[in-house]
Amino acid sequence: MSLPQRSQHISTNDASVVMLAPCPDISPLVGLLISGWGSMEYQHVNSGAEKSCLAGLGVRTDLSGEQAVELSSRTRFKLLEANVGSTAEYQVVVCDRGGKALADGLWDVGTRRGAVVQVGSDPDHQVIWLVEAAQGPVQVDDLDICEGLSSIRTLLVEDCISPHDMFCALAPSMPGTVVRDGLVELSALMFWISGLSSNIQAARDRVNQGILEGAGLLALELLIDQSRQIACQKALEADSVLDHICKQRYADVAAAKAKVPLSDLMGEALSLEPPIDLYHHLINQAGCSGGCFGTKDDEVERDLDWARSEQHRQAQSHTTSKNDSTRFSELIPNADGTAVIAEIKRASPSKGNILPDADVAAFAKAYTQGGAAAISVLTEPVWFKGNLEDLRVARQASEAAAPPGSRPAILRKDFIIDEYQMFEARVAGADTALLIVAVLDQGRLVQLIEAARGLGMEPLVEVATHLEMDRALASGARVIGINNRNLHNFSVDMERTERLLAAVKHHPTVVMVALSGITGRVDVQRFASCGVRAVLVGEWLMRRSNPTGALRSLRGTEAGQPIVKICGLRDEESAVMTVRAGADLIGLVFAKSSRQVSAQEAASIVEAIHSRTGTAGKLKIQELAAAKGAHLLTPNDLRVAARCGPLTVGVFADQTPDEVNRLAVQSNIDIIQLSGSNDVMESCSSPVYVLPVICLLYTS
Repeated sequence: MSLPQRSQHISTNDASVVMLAPCPDISPLVGLLISGWGSMEYQHVNSGAEKSCLAGLGVRTDLSGEQAVELSSRTRFKLLEANVGSTAEYQVVVCDRGGKALADGLWDVGTRRGAVVQVGSDPDHQVIWLVEAAQGPVQVDDLDICEGLSSIRTLLVEDCISPHDMFCALAPSMPGTVVRDGLVELSALMFWISGLSSNIQAARDRVNQGILEGAGLLALELLIDQSRQIACQKALEADSVLDHICKQRYADVAAAKAKVPLSDLMGEALSLEPPIDLYHHLINQAGCSGGCFGTKDDEVERDLDWARSEQHRQAQSHTTSKNDSTRFSELIPNADGTAVIAEIKRASPSKGNILPDADVAAFAKAYTQGGAAAISVLTEPVWFKGNLEDLRVARQASEAAAPPGSRPAILRKDFIIDEYQMFEARVAGADTALLIVAVLDQGRLVQLIEAARGLGMEPLVEVATHLEMDRALASGARVIGINNRNLHNFSVDMERTERLLAAVKHHPTVVMVALSGITGRVDVQRFASCGVRAVLVGEWLMRRSNPTGALRSLRGTEAGQPIVKICGLRDEESAVMTVRAGADLIGLVFAKSSRQVSAQEAASIVEAIHSRTGTAGKLKIQELAAAKGAHLLTPNDLRVAARCGPLTVGVFADQTPDEVNRLAVQSNIDIIQLSGSNDVMESCSSPVYVLPVICLLYTS
């Protein structure tokens, strides 16, 4: 599979971006962008640094020389080491010293056109030499070209660039960063030097357009897919576990049809009461307050109106039920609007036996009482040790454990390759079923979705790559699960969900579900912050001694769980360590004290926390305050908001309203805590309430 050609671009050129600098990780990003948008081959002089960078982004770099050559031919992104002054016609070299000598070297080996960028610590030594085949190196004095030197230098003096930073630099939905600025400047030089743009500003515009259109992410996804396919090629030729499973399921379906004709199943399936609609059910259970991605178009609003009315109806039926003596946690909204699909899984190819003798009824009851939006049941018999009887038992047990009309949806998780399996699932009590795009061609995928909807079932469609995401969206899927696990080699890539979510930003009515690798509340919060509306958790729950409590912890609704506040922190490192340890509230003391911080110190701490955990907690506080029409918080408000993310609290005592106001704004804290005289709160309430991002917590 090769990258798409774009008619407005010139034909393929052989280009090399060479980085000889303290921080070479930016060079692979340049390569991804130019190979995805500029249709050029890409080479790198520092193969070790490149491989480290790309491995962090999910690319398989443990390839033999022959495999690396094959990867290069498929993607035009070369992992093989290239030498400075190689056969490449166009080269850009970045260094922190010795730039003139490098420029002479490029000219000596006959480089058609090149540039040497020297960005040392001394501003007087930050220069660019232009190399033309017809003349020796010339120092560039064009201010328009040189204005990007500071961005490049700022980037290169960074100690390191994390994979997350690199991904954000390529993602169109992410804000600009120093990594993005350096990427734009270096890529623009590459475009300009190789003749793809007439001048440097046109090149910058072109690079920014490429980022906006996701060219770098497309190249990255293709590189990841191709590298993994090549790395697993021998295993695939010998049949992978996935191949074995699918072949076995074809045989199983043929045997089942011989035993029970499809016509018999159809008659029984069509006589059953309507199943739970997974799409609306997840919206309802998650308690969405906006579109699936915050876009309030007409269709989403209709869905939400339905969900709210249904939620109200269910709540009333719960409160009027006199026979139910259990306080079910499903009556408590999820803290961050993320539903949980809890899975019953006895075994798996990657983990072997998990709990082969699991009591399905007990787990279904525990999951129901823990507030699962849906229960996923593995029914594949060989590798996962499941069966349709497990699904029947789970349906019966969950129905018995739930108040009337509030049971979780039941999902058949299997390798569905035939409509017959849909009817099997429906007769056994399933409300929905999983469809894996990787094992279905497009025509079959569409047929199975239509077959499911003919039974009133909205399927969960599983994807693992951008190409599979495109196919799922083209099929009309409304609930899409992103599997963080590779089905061929079982490796887990937790950043895959975040990468693929960028592809659905223009499809706000699609409900996204994160699958695999989730091992706690932090993972749920992470995915919730980027637009996921549900998570599917299996092995982690199966291994818990108290699955009900574990499920409540995932949802952030633990009954009576305390709010932990650590107060008096004065530096970024301590604050970040405290957050990692699980603190809900980080107290910054502005009152006179030995632990008092300045507005500047507090702002640095707040920024350090927000940059690592996001601002989901702050946003939840604002939402709660807006719903109440007031800024006075209750302990429950704090509990709900803190489950979305840690909050920073400014502690004040007997300070003037002006001082409180000023310090709150300058430090960007999430919450104000007023201690001391009651008169203080009364006198400062008016000016403080007008701040849209500030909420008040009064403590006596």
